[in-house]
Amino acid sequence: MIINFLIDTFYVCLKILIILIAIPTAFCLLIYQYFTNFRHQKQPRINKNHGFYICEDCICDIQNEINIQRCLPPPKKQNKSVRKEVIKTVAKQNTDKYPIITFFQNLSFIYVFNEISGEYEALNERNGADGNQLYISFDEEKPKYFDDAFEVFKTFPSFVVYDLLYIMSIPPKQLKAKSEWNFKITKDDENPVLLEFDNFDGTKKAGTPILLMAMLLKQHIKVITAKTGTKPKQIAYTFTNLGNKKCNRLNPFIQEAFKLVNVNAVPF
Repeated sequence: MIINFLIDTFYVCLKILIILIAIPTAFCLLIYQYFTNFRHQKQPRINKNHGFYICEDCICDIQNEINIQRCLPPPKKQNKSVRKEVIKTVAKQNTDKYPIITFFQNLSFIYVFNEISGEYEALNERNGADGNQLYISFDEEKPKYFDDAFEVFKTFPSFVVYDLLYIMSIPPKQLKAKSEWNFKITKDDENPVLLEFDNFDGTKKAGTPILLMAMLLKQHIKVITAKTGTKPKQIAYTFTNLGNKKCNRLNPFIQEAFKLVNVNAVPF
């Protein structure tokens, strides 16, 4: 009896020990397999026309890969008096009173003409005078934009792209990745610059800065349309605190991005 009891006790203890070892081991193996698969994703091909096409809510048919890990401080705020002077200057030339977007570093500001006050006003629907943070996040099937994407960036930066204006203002051969970027700068035979990033489905995606900018502009246009009741056919845009050389380089890229969302862009 005592021997049987000891044998039974031994087997029970052994089973408990096996369970205690097996569960954490299986968990560690799953984690290892996940990250191993992530690293060894097959490198996809990027087709012409930026590797995307525009659909109702996002850009589709993108493909590629990336790294992660660092966070940026909150974006710098531009002096409001500077923007007011810019808007006054643009408004004098913009006799048709179509909407205005001003770009400053990684921020944008949307202004629409108020018929009652007779002046341009910042859209409060898109952070008003504080501006839009030009971030896009791909951590979910439907991309997030602006502040929502910036919140994702704080925790999962490898799913987020930004600094598009800076990237487009630098010639491809001179473009060097910043240490804080968690996306990769790459290229293919048709595109001298591609941004690679993590996608929600565990794959790697990539797209040109122009296409990614078009995605952001599409969101700007939605906000303007909701405010005015009409989709704008033309939008004026300008850059503040940016030299002529960089402005001249950026203009054709911004205009091409506007073309992708079927809006005529007027630089000032």
